[in-house]
Amino acid sequence: MVPSRYNIIIPTKDKKPSYFIYNTFSDSQAEIGSDVLSLLEPGHKIEAKKKEKILAKYAGDLNELGFLVKSRSDEDQAVKDWFFQKQNDQDELQITVLPTYDCNLRCVYCFQSDLDHPEKSASIGKKTILRLAEWAGERMDSTHPKRLLLLFYGGEPLLRKREILVLSALISDEARKRAVEMEIKIITNGTLLNPDFVNSLLPFGIKSVKITIDGTKDHHDQLRVKQKGKETFDLIVDNLLKTKDKLRFVVGSNYNLENFESIPRLFDYLIEIGLRDSISKVNFRPIFQGGNNYNCDVCSFSESDPSIQFWLYEEAQKRGLNTMDLLALGPCGFHKRDAYTIDPAGKVYKCEGLVGIEGAEMGDLYTKDIEEKASDFIARFDCFGKCGECKYLPICGGGCRYWAYVKTGDFFGVACEQKYFDFAVKEIIPKNN
Repeated sequence: MVPSRYNIIIPTKDKKPSYFIYNTFSDSQAEIGSDVLSLLEPGHKIEAKKKEKILAKYAGDLNELGFLVKSRSDEDQAVKDWFFQKQNDQDELQITVLPTYDCNLRCVYCFQSDLDHPEKSASIGKKTILRLAEWAGERMDSTHPKRLLLLFYGGEPLLRKREILVLSALISDEARKRAVEMEIKIITNGTLLNPDFVNSLLPFGIKSVKITIDGTKDHHDQLRVKQKGKETFDLIVDNLLKTKDKLRFVVGSNYNLENFESIPRLFDYLIEIGLRDSISKVNFRPIFQGGNNYNCDVCSFSESDPSIQFWLYEEAQKRGLNTMDLLALGPCGFHKRDAYTIDPAGKVYKCEGLVGIEGAEMGDLYTKDIEEKASDFIARFDCFGKCGECKYLPICGGGCRYWAYVKTGDFFGVACEQKYFDFAVKEIIPKNN
């Protein structure tokens, strides 16, 4: 037996020698002594008889937890099989729709501001809506999912409420015919959210909405403003209060060095005004320079100070708020074959981050064999060839494809998150044991 490739070993701060060990593939965690460490860390000198005794005592547990494996080749195959299973899991079909690229805000860090859309203000048309509903039915017939997740994104999707309602009704009908459970989610800036619209979507399965509030009013209103410079904080909060009995909210906050300290005060305010029970989760993303513009819509934390992310996490935990798993940035929906993003013109992409990038589309709603094209597209990023030796591969998957494009000009390049994970495991694992 040999040590797993995915073991992370962290010395404790105790006087007696002991260590925390975490395996990124099995997700096992434990505290071990120096004797067990001799079985898991190459280069440890130990007498053969003593090693045999330690191995006889602990090998079974270490193997069960994934710290020891039969061979590296067996482990490599197990990880590849796991990735393949995730890619081809057909329980859920995910369809993300951009009804428009247009937006009623002019956030200073918008990642779409530098994308060239010839008809940026155009909305999804009747022909595309009808074909998309038909296409969703075809996908359900092909993959037989148990569940359909329909996500509306943008731009600001609520600029096209009528189109969202029509499309939701049509796709809901297709799902009902096939006895497929359907859920609707919306990512919105929150300025156009209202009870009448939510009531119209309730029969089709809307459960939650993700909105963004970047700290307290003074900070938020500097970053997320309307086209004519009008403030948005009070409007968004008022809309949340009006719909809180109908929806669950994911509250996202984008942060930089100027506003991050205000985000816990935002939590306090939202709790104070009665929104605690309506908030299912809070998330935070760093705002950083990417390409020619600032942006925050990538899954990367290595370009900013990770201690800020962990401070925000702890502040949310103190207030009893759920937050993201800080040791699970991937593999993301890009790696799932049955996850698609559709733009207003009916072009099909693997994820919303790639929308509008020339060469990133897999085809359109009329393209045949879209599942095979999705599989081929995923396979073009060989995470095992590029990141096969990395201990963090199972919890990273090679990084965000959009961030790889920003950093390298190639959305099949590597977007390495080792800096972040090196920090994260030292913060999280000792506290869990």
